[in-house]
Amino acid sequence: RQMEEKRKFIFAFKESLLCLEDEGDRADIMRSLKQFQSTLLVEDLVDSLKRALINPQSLMIYVTLYPLIPGRLRGEYKSLIPKVPTFAVKIIRIRRNGIEPLGFTVRGGREHQLGIFITNVPP
Repeated sequence: RQMEEKRKFIFAFKESLLCLEDEGDRADIMRSLKQFQSTLLVEDLVDSLKRALINPQSLMIYVTLYPLIPGRLRGEYKSLIPKVPTFAVKIIRIRRNGIEPLGFTVRGGREHQLGIFITNVPP
């Protein structure tokens, strides 16, 4: 059961990194996490995450990383990260003609243990 939970977490973490378009930002996050493993300096971790996670759609990564933070440091982590907005349930009805695409990409969902995010909306 513990291995299954770990597998689900890894999948959710990798899925959340997909919202970052820049491969360099993904690499920066991985480097920051590796450094945190050895130093356990929460403030340094959050500072480096803030440099990489500058887009609003990347805010959920802070939440996804929370299980990686040792229990005694979670309070500090939570106090330093940006507040992630929460939204009430919204029902959206979309009508489309024929088989044309909707014009945006949907990511996440219950099966990935994430909220639903709409990305890649053209102007």
